[in-house]
Amino acid sequence: MRTALVAIWLLALALIAVHEAEARTVVWPDPAPRAHLYQVWVNESLMPTPDGVVRVHTGPDRCGGQRERQPLGCAGSDGTVSLVKPWRHVFLHELGHIFDSWHLTDAQRRWFTRELRFPADTEWRPFNVPAWQSPSEMFATAYEECAYSPLWHLWTVTPFGFAERLFYRRQIARLCLGIKRVGGAA
Repeated sequence: MRTALVAIWLLALALIAVHEAEARTVVWPDPAPRAHLYQVWVNESLMPTPDGVVRVHTGPDRCGGQRERQPLGCAGSDGTVSLVKPWRHVFLHELGHIFDSWHLTDAQRRWFTRELRFPADTEWRPFNVPAWQSPSEMFATAYEECAYSPLWHLWTVTPFGFAERLFYRRQIARLCLGIKRVGGAA
Protein backbone atom coordinates (compact mmCIF):
# COMPACT_ATOMS: atom_id res chain seq x y z
CA MET A 1 0.00 0.00 0.00
CA ARG A 2 2.77 2.42 0.96
CA THR A 3 4.62 1.70 -2.30
CA ALA A 4 1.47 2.49 -4.28
CA LEU A 5 1.05 5.81 -2.46
CA VAL A 6 4.69 6.74 -3.12
CA ALA A 7 4.27 5.83 -6.80
CA ILE A 8 1.11 7.96 -7.09
CA TRP A 9 2.84 10.88 -5.35
CA LEU A 10 5.88 10.64 -7.67
CA LEU A 11 3.57 10.46 -10.71
CA ALA A 12 1.74 13.60 -9.56
CA LEU A 13 5.03 15.44 -9.13
CA ALA A 14 6.21 14.30 -12.54
CA LEU A 15 3.02 15.61 -14.12
CA ILE A 16 3.57 18.96 -12.44
CA ALA A 17 7.11 19.11 -13.85
CA VAL A 18 6.06 18.06 -17.36
CA HIS A 19 3.26 20.62 -17.67
CA GLU A 20 5.30 23.74 -17.06
CA ALA A 21 3.37 26.97 -17.00
CA GLU A 22 4.29 29.48 -19.66
CA ALA A 23 5.99 32.44 -18.06
CA ARG A 24 4.08 35.63 -18.81
CA THR A 25 5.91 38.06 -16.58
CA VAL A 26 8.37 40.53 -18.00
CA VAL A 27 10.86 41.57 -15.33
CA TRP A 28 12.49 45.00 -15.54
CA PRO A 29 15.11 45.30 -12.82
CA ASP A 30 15.82 48.74 -11.48
CA PRO A 31 18.76 49.18 -11.16
CA ALA A 32 19.77 46.83 -13.99
CA PRO A 33 22.50 44.50 -12.63
CA ARG A 34 21.74 40.85 -13.30
CA ALA A 35 18.67 41.78 -15.36
CA HIS A 36 18.77 38.56 -17.35
CA LEU A 37 18.92 36.47 -14.18
CA TYR A 38 15.45 37.44 -12.97
CA GLN A 39 13.92 36.89 -16.40
CA VAL A 40 15.53 33.44 -16.56
CA TRP A 41 14.06 32.58 -13.17
CA VAL A 42 10.62 33.70 -14.33
CA ASN A 43 10.94 31.75 -17.59
CA GLU A 44 12.03 28.61 -15.72
CA SER A 45 9.21 28.83 -13.17
CA LEU A 46 7.14 25.67 -12.94
CA MET A 47 4.14 27.76 -11.84
CA PRO A 48 2.09 30.39 -13.66
CA THR A 49 3.58 33.82 -13.16
CA PRO A 50 1.86 37.20 -12.72
CA ASP A 51 0.75 38.99 -15.87
CA GLY A 52 2.40 42.32 -16.43
CA VAL A 53 5.61 43.98 -15.36
CA VAL A 54 7.45 43.20 -12.15
CA ARG A 55 10.09 45.74 -11.13
CA VAL A 56 12.99 44.43 -9.07
CA HIS A 57 15.10 46.54 -6.72
CA THR A 58 18.16 45.07 -5.05
CA GLY A 59 20.46 46.41 -2.41
CA PRO A 60 19.88 47.96 1.00
CA ASP A 61 16.65 47.01 2.70
CA ARG A 62 13.61 48.85 1.34
CA CYS A 63 11.17 46.70 3.27
CA GLY A 64 11.29 48.53 6.56
CA GLY A 65 11.72 45.52 8.84
CA GLN A 66 7.98 44.76 8.92
CA ARG A 67 8.37 41.57 10.94
CA GLU A 68 10.24 40.57 14.07
CA ARG A 69 13.47 40.45 12.07
CA GLN A 70 14.83 42.10 8.97
CA PRO A 71 13.20 40.54 5.88
CA LEU A 72 15.21 39.23 2.94
CA GLY A 73 12.70 40.77 0.54
CA CYS A 74 9.25 42.21 0.17
CA ALA A 75 6.70 42.74 -2.58
CA GLY A 76 4.14 45.43 -3.25
CA SER A 77 0.77 44.96 -4.91
CA ASP A 78 2.05 47.34 -7.61
CA GLY A 79 4.46 44.65 -8.83
CA THR A 80 7.57 45.96 -7.09
CA VAL A 81 9.93 43.43 -5.54
CA SER A 82 12.72 44.55 -3.21
CA LEU A 83 15.50 42.06 -2.46
CA VAL A 84 18.35 42.41 -0.01
CA LYS A 85 20.38 39.99 -2.17
CA PRO A 86 19.63 38.46 -5.58
CA TRP A 87 18.61 35.03 -4.28
CA ARG A 88 16.32 32.93 -6.43
CA HIS A 89 14.22 31.46 -3.62
CA VAL A 90 13.56 34.90 -2.12
CA PHE A 91 12.67 36.33 -5.55
CA LEU A 92 10.23 33.46 -6.22
CA HIS A 93 8.70 33.88 -2.74
CA GLU A 94 8.07 37.58 -3.41
CA LEU A 95 6.75 36.73 -6.89
CA GLY A 96 4.28 34.47 -5.06
CA HIS A 97 3.01 37.50 -3.13
CA ILE A 98 2.46 39.38 -6.39
CA PHE A 99 0.70 36.35 -7.91
CA ASP A 100 -1.52 36.29 -4.82
CA SER A 101 -2.28 40.00 -5.05
CA TRP A 102 -3.01 40.00 -8.79
CA HIS A 103 -4.70 36.63 -9.33
CA LEU A 104 -6.22 35.05 -6.21
CA THR A 105 -9.87 35.61 -5.42
CA ASP A 106 -11.23 35.54 -1.87
CA ALA A 107 -12.68 32.08 -2.55
CA GLN A 108 -9.28 30.81 -3.69
CA ARG A 109 -7.63 32.31 -0.62
CA ARG A 110 -10.18 30.47 1.55
CA TRP A 111 -9.31 27.20 -0.27
CA PHE A 112 -5.59 27.73 0.35
CA THR A 113 -6.28 28.68 3.99
CA ARG A 114 -8.13 25.37 4.45
CA GLU A 115 -5.38 23.42 2.63
CA LEU A 116 -2.79 25.04 4.89
CA ARG A 117 -4.89 23.88 7.88
CA PHE A 118 -5.65 27.28 9.33
CA PRO A 119 -8.95 27.90 11.14
CA ALA A 120 -11.64 29.20 8.78
CA ASP A 121 -11.72 32.64 10.41
CA THR A 122 -7.95 33.26 10.00
CA GLU A 123 -7.12 36.52 8.24
CA TRP A 124 -5.14 36.10 5.00
CA ARG A 125 -2.62 38.80 5.94
CA PRO A 126 -2.69 39.13 9.73
CA PHE A 127 -0.55 41.94 11.06
CA ASN A 128 2.36 41.37 13.42
CA VAL A 129 2.41 37.57 13.57
CA PRO A 130 5.28 35.18 12.79
CA ALA A 131 5.45 34.22 9.11
CA TRP A 132 4.40 30.60 9.70
CA GLN A 133 1.14 31.87 11.24
CA SER A 134 0.18 33.86 8.14
CA PRO A 135 -1.66 32.14 5.28
CA SER A 136 -0.33 34.73 2.80
CA GLU A 137 3.29 34.02 3.83
CA MET A 138 2.75 30.27 3.69
CA PHE A 139 1.11 30.64 0.27
CA ALA A 140 4.16 32.57 -0.97
CA THR A 141 6.45 29.87 0.43
CA ALA A 142 4.38 27.17 -1.29
CA TYR A 143 4.50 29.17 -4.54
CA GLU A 144 8.28 29.45 -4.17
CA GLU A 145 8.66 25.70 -3.66
CA CYS A 146 6.31 24.82 -6.51
CA ALA A 147 7.93 27.32 -8.90
CA TYR A 148 11.47 26.21 -8.15
CA SER A 149 11.13 22.45 -8.36
CA PRO A 150 8.49 19.88 -7.49
CA LEU A 151 11.14 18.11 -5.39
CA TRP A 152 12.92 21.17 -3.99
CA HIS A 153 11.31 20.93 -0.56
CA LEU A 154 12.73 17.45 -0.02
CA TRP A 155 16.35 18.54 0.26
CA THR A 156 16.45 22.28 0.91
CA VAL A 157 15.24 24.46 3.77
CA THR A 158 14.46 28.13 3.22
CA PRO A 159 16.46 30.79 5.07
CA PHE A 160 13.52 30.97 7.46
CA GLY A 161 14.20 27.32 8.30
CA PHE A 162 10.56 26.23 8.29
CA ALA A 163 9.73 25.04 4.76
CA GLU A 164 10.73 21.46 5.52
CA ARG A 165 8.22 21.35 8.38
CA LEU A 166 5.45 23.38 6.74
CA PHE A 167 4.26 21.10 4.01
CA TYR A 168 3.64 17.39 3.80
CA ARG A 169 4.54 15.78 0.49
CA ARG A 170 0.94 15.19 -0.57
CA GLN A 171 -0.03 18.65 0.63
CA ILE A 172 2.62 20.41 -1.50
CA ALA A 173 1.44 18.47 -4.55
CA ARG A 174 -2.16 19.68 -3.92
CA LEU A 175 -0.98 23.26 -3.34
CA CYS A 176 1.04 23.24 -6.59
CA LEU A 177 -1.98 21.96 -8.53
CA GLY A 178 -4.16 24.61 -6.88
CA ILE A 179 -1.75 27.37 -7.95
CA LYS A 180 -1.69 26.00 -11.48
CA ARG A 181 -5.50 26.06 -11.59
CA VAL A 182 -5.55 29.71 -10.50
CA GLY A 183 -3.15 30.55 -13.32
CA GLY A 184 -5.14 28.53 -15.84
CA ALA A 185 -2.35 26.02 -16.38
CA ALA A 186 -3.86 22.88 -14.87
